[in-house]
Amino acid sequence: MKFWMLPLCWILTIPFGFSQPLPLNKESGKIEYSETVPLGGNRSELFNRGKAVVESTFKSARDVVEAEGQDEGYILLRGLAILDIKGHDEKISEVLMHFRLHLQFRNNEYTYTITDISLQSPADSLHERTPLEETLISREEFRELTIAELKEAGISASDALIENTLAQAMLLNNQYKSKAHAALSGIAALIKERMAQINP
Repeated sequence: MKFWMLPLCWILTIPFGFSQPLPLNKESGKIEYSETVPLGGNRSELFNRGKAVVESTFKSARDVVEAEGQDEGYILLRGLAILDIKGHDEKISEVLMHFRLHLQFRNNEYTYTITDISLQSPADSLHERTPLEETLISREEFRELTIAELKEAGISASDALIENTLAQAMLLNNQYKSKAHAALSGIAALIKERMAQINP
């Protein structure tokens, strides 16, 4: 299956001091970016506008659309963005962020929903993705995981080593959250902008 990729370089230059929590859907337990946007037109007109947005925004729209229904008023896509993550050694790694984008059209409004977000580091195989929800972890939970990982690796864990490893892991975790948030917010803004501008 092919995925689409957005030109997100300008989005990812935003400073990533992360302070805003990721939006969590309490029913599904998943991180979800969703908004209903008022826009003039009936369901069929808005569907056609949405289809034009997809075709003009994404290089291989036919390959990324998983499903669509003009009568029902929806388009479902699989997406891919690249996050530049700085490691402890100051080297930049490209981390793939997979997600699903669902556009639903009704009379005089549409809803976009970005969900099923997962991260994949270059070392992972195609089937090994980490749900973004796993970044929503408390400092104490992170500390327990750090101790367990150090023990599993056979490393004698002094308090100083635990705190140093924990600090590095939390910095990396905050980067994942902040860069993902910047990218996904940028995608949402791009969808809204294009929907308002394009007339099929």
